Amino acid sequence: MGDSADVTARVYHTEHGNEHLEGETYSVDDEALLETLRGIGFVSIEGWTPVTPPAAPVLTTLTPSTCVVGAAAFTLRVQGSGFTATDVVNLNGAPVATTFVSATELTTPVASPVSAAAIPVTVQGAGGASNALTFTVTASR
Repeated sequence: MGDSADVTARVYHTEHGNEHLEGETYSVDDEALLETLRGIGFVSIEGWTPVTPPAAPVLTTLTPSTCVVGAAAFTLRVQGSGFTATDVVNLNGAPVATTFVSATELTTPVASPVSAAAIPVTVQGAGGASNALTFTVTASR
């Protein structure tokens, strides 16, 4: 968490070997402990809001979504929602260089494909992995 919150004891209690008198205010910097104390009603908490874990990103579109074997290298645009600057695009399960454009777009360079394939594309974010979209490489004609 990195932050602390001031808590006021509602009843006399002992926690981590420290005694706290009813009405005493003290600082707590352990988020799990704060939730426990709040849940059992021992304290009132000021200046702290539980952090909601981030959601996994969601993919909606790949641009382009297909190419042919031997096509020139290009930039793949991955569009969706919930992207952050630390998210990473995965091609076929492997992380690749990723550029954060916005909360709705990431890009990654793609080398000239050498064989036909259906390549799953996902984004790994702080909240987990996104849904997968398929990038298709077709045989040249």
